[in-house]
Amino acid sequence: MPRGRPALAEAPTLTPGQQDQLDAERLRLGLSQAHTVQLAHFVTDAAMTWMALEAGVGALAWVFLLLSSLLQLARGPVLLRLQRSARYSPAQLMRFMSLSPLPVAVLQGALILAVMLQPASSWQYLLCMVVAAAAAGSVALAAGDAKGFTRVVVIVGGCVALGWLLFRGGAAGAVVAALYAVLMRVLVGYVREQGLAQQHLIRLNDELRLAHQRAEQANESRTRFFAAASHDLRQPLTALAYNVATVQAMAELSDNAALARVGQGLRRSLA
Repeated sequence: MPRGRPALAEAPTLTPGQQDQLDAERLRLGLSQAHTVQLAHFVTDAAMTWMALEAGVGALAWVFLLLSSLLQLARGPVLLRLQRSARYSPAQLMRFMSLSPLPVAVLQGALILAVMLQPASSWQYLLCMVVAAAAAGSVALAAGDAKGFTRVVVIVGGCVALGWLLFRGGAAGAVVAALYAVLMRVLVGYVREQGLAQQHLIRLNDELRLAHQRAEQANESRTRFFAAASHDLRQPLTALAYNVATVQAMAELSDNAALARVGQGLRRSLA
């Protein structure tokens, strides 16, 4: 875990309903990002294709660009169609979304290994830089799905490290492989923290919603109590008012000053 960043607490235990909320939110983020990052994905794949061609890979680079572009273009519409069909739960849709980047990752890994098989050139270094930058940029696009992100970086980053260890060897290969391993571990840590933050927010939001419901129920109970109390007190107070009026009338008829004072006191108390 990166230094200087406070670690989040352990993942909270979510109820099935809260887990569905989390999956639905991640799915919403993934669907919105699938449309907004298509151009970025295509530019990255095109750059990798150009570097592979310059490194001497040949027709395999064009096959990579074609298949990767088709998979990237199809991912968003397929996810959206599955969501609109209403036949799948949020957990099932989230599982599909988590696995959907794997074919592209496999293609990228194959292209990286093909480039590393070529004679040593600056294009190999440049390709590794592009892969590292793309991995770092995809952290924000992972929607907190640490498992899915880990699968992708293990395939792509693992192919980079493997290529340097097997086809370049020596101290340089070991250093580059170690750097990639550290980088991928750090990136996975960031995505995992995003996922934990989402879980805590879902839990907190649910607790606030329940607290709000309890407050509303308490307010309704108080309102019903005062309404019932007002209704129950109205009849005896009305009867008491009649009796006070009778006392005051008797005091006037009998010209009894003491009784008149008692009637006035009762009237004030009643009021």
